[in-house]
Amino acid sequence: GGAAVVGTSAPLLIPITNPVGDTPMVDTTSDLMNTSVTSDVVPAESTNVDPAAATGGAAVVGTSAPLLIPITNPVEDNLMINTTSGPIDGVTTTGIPENTNAAAEGETTVRENGVTFLSEPIRNDDEDIENGNYGQDTYIPAPLPPEEPMQELSALSAVGSLPTVEEMRTHHAASSMILSEASIMDNATPDVSVTGDKDDDDNMPSHSLPSPDEIGGGRGRNARARVKKQFYLSVGALVLVVIAIIGLSWGIMRSNSSSGSERMRQTIKLLERVSSAKSLLEDGSPQNMAAKWIADLDELEVDLPTDVYADDAYPFIQRYALATIYFATGGPQWSLQLGFLSKREECEWWTLFNTEEGPFQVGVTCDEDRKVERLLIPGNSLTGELPPETALLNDLNHISMYSNGLSGTLPSEMQRLSKLDFIAFNNNNLSGNIPNWLGDLPVLRILGLGNNKFSGRLPSSIKNMMALRECSLDDNELFGDIDVFNNLENLQSLYLEDNLFSGEIGENFLNKMSSLETLDLSDNEFEGEVPVHLLTHPSLTVVDLHDNSIGGPFPSGLNENNKLEFLALHGNFLSSELPSEIRQLKALRHLDLSQNNFDGEMPESLGDLSNLQYLFLGDNAFSPGKIPDFLQELSNLEELSLKSSARGESIPDWIGTKLTKLLLLDLSDNDLTGQVPESIGDLTGAAFLLLNHNVLSGDLPDLQRLTNLAMILIDNNDIQGDADELGICEGEQLNLGNLQVFTSDCSSDTPKFVCPCCTECCDAATSCRKDSMMLANLDPYWENGYARQMFVFSEDIIFSVNPKD
Repeated sequence: GGAAVVGTSAPLLIPITNPVGDTPMVDTTSDLMNTSVTSDVVPAESTNVDPAAATGGAAVVGTSAPLLIPITNPVEDNLMINTTSGPIDGVTTTGIPENTNAAAEGETTVRENGVTFLSEPIRNDDEDIENGNYGQDTYIPAPLPPEEPMQELSALSAVGSLPTVEEMRTHHAASSMILSEASIMDNATPDVSVTGDKDDDDNMPSHSLPSPDEIGGGRGRNARARVKKQFYLSVGALVLVVIAIIGLSWGIMRSNSSSGSERMRQTIKLLERVSSAKSLLEDGSPQNMAAKWIADLDELEVDLPTDVYADDAYPFIQRYALATIYFATGGPQWSLQLGFLSKREECEWWTLFNTEEGPFQVGVTCDEDRKVERLLIPGNSLTGELPPETALLNDLNHISMYSNGLSGTLPSEMQRLSKLDFIAFNNNNLSGNIPNWLGDLPVLRILGLGNNKFSGRLPSSIKNMMALRECSLDDNELFGDIDVFNNLENLQSLYLEDNLFSGEIGENFLNKMSSLETLDLSDNEFEGEVPVHLLTHPSLTVVDLHDNSIGGPFPSGLNENNKLEFLALHGNFLSSELPSEIRQLKALRHLDLSQNNFDGEMPESLGDLSNLQYLFLGDNAFSPGKIPDFLQELSNLEELSLKSSARGESIPDWIGTKLTKLLLLDLSDNDLTGQVPESIGDLTGAAFLLLNHNVLSGDLPDLQRLTNLAMILIDNNDIQGDADELGICEGEQLNLGNLQVFTSDCSSDTPKFVCPCCTECCDAATSCRKDSMMLANLDPYWENGYARQMFVFSEDIIFSVNPKD
């Protein structure tokens, strides 16, 4: 009541006494922090509150005027603060009902500079429980008024965060003492007499600079000495002034950050032992905001410990660490608040989600001693950088923040978290080198840093990670060799695809990794030949080496292997004939050998791989021939691609009667002739039918039962018919199931195939889609299992679709 709150960002004018009587002014600008003030008591019916009404007579004053501080008289009443009244910033209310009794009943909602804190939680009702939102209270921020956008939480400062007049005088006196020690305070004029000629001593001028006679008279060494001495004195005085100003500014900033409440000052003092003083005092930093929150705004009001290392200090430090993580990662903009900064104990900062595997907890999980052991916040719009205070969670063993927008790198302080066994930051914007200290975590089992912007070589410390079970470093910009993994006998899954790794693949390549189950080295720069031991490994189920520079023949001399299920070698330089021993890979479900230089006949032994669901043999140099009959034995096939494989003759009828599970059939760019068989109309599950660029003729069969079709390509053939009559078109609209792409030879004045709804018409003069790539070249997300999740065609088709099943 009656107190004044003063804020300034104006120049500080400090008069410094000249040794010989002059009083020049030194104008120094000091960026004092502005203060936004939020009233603790706000009338319920008011939105913009008058200062006097809101604070009981207290005046809230903003200033942009200069602060005049004469250093010569630090303790007398001559400190002048010139203030100019301005609009009140930060005194608002939100979410308050029109009932004026709400404030008296304690149901007000007070908005602190863009953050709304509720006095009571919104309890779960029966409907919440039915929807799976059970087990915890829900805290919902009150909506912001339309005219007031969300502001950053950089103004969570308490009332009166600038120093009082007495504090200013105290800092002023301290700075004056520094200057006094340098002999530039009042009545402490340094000895500025100069050594002149004896005859001129009585006529010595009162100022300290040499006279024109001395300069012009060629007094030589003595004159130069006097000038030099005066220069040093001037420089020394200037340095001391600068030091004094820096000290004064730091003192004011420290006072600003720690003022507001005695609890705030004690909090800052405590936290300086676990966070840097600079970050705590920097207004708007995550540490500063977390300290202000836990000191003055936290409704739980955790007791301040006597020492941060005392036995009773951990709840306070743990709550501060989580608050710092919240502010550092853009907490107010999170998709879900997960209870963070609520009045609940921090171990209750979580939300329950229901999944097919059952409910799981997103947010904070604590052990039986109420210490945080898991921090799971995936896909929640986190931004910014993970703060060093993460390492204050001493018992943390699991941290997962994948699929967010985090940047920077992992703080080195995390190496102190010796219990960490699970790290997942996939799909963020982390950069820099892979931290070397990761190799010093003794129990780390899972490391997920894929889909980031890491670069450089792998740290040599990886060879020490003997507990590692899964490592995902894919989709970064890493380079060099990968020999550091070779001794990790317990490693089961290694994902290094889409990087710049290189080196020679040979018989000794990763030959000591006896527990390896999944190996993905695709889209790198490896050379050499496929080693036999990768195809005879006792535990490997997935080997993906596609899109490298691997050459040589397909390995021969294979023994029976009932483990390997997925083998992708497309996009390399493999050559020669496929060996008949390929039948030994009996467990294969996915075989992709496309885009290589294989020649000779397609081996009949492929027909023995009865578990195959995906077979891609296109874009090779196989000897010309018909579609091989052994393929009809592969009744589990879901995708078959023989594009550009020199297939001739007609399409066999058994494709529609034997391969009834086909989702994709790609026979494009061959020399197939004759009519499309009627049995194609029996492929009721087919989504993609690619028959373009052949010599097919006759009428297109009835496709009305193919209700899952998303794409039909029949252009550059001699196929005839009318799409309207076939029920594919209804005028210019596609009228068949999920059909989205349909191309045919319909562009001439007298088209062979009439198609008013085709997405593109082609003829001999307008060849389209010739460069469309087969679907075999696509990368499903092997980390989530090696079943294809999406079909994406080449850029000239510009089409993607997820199959309905």
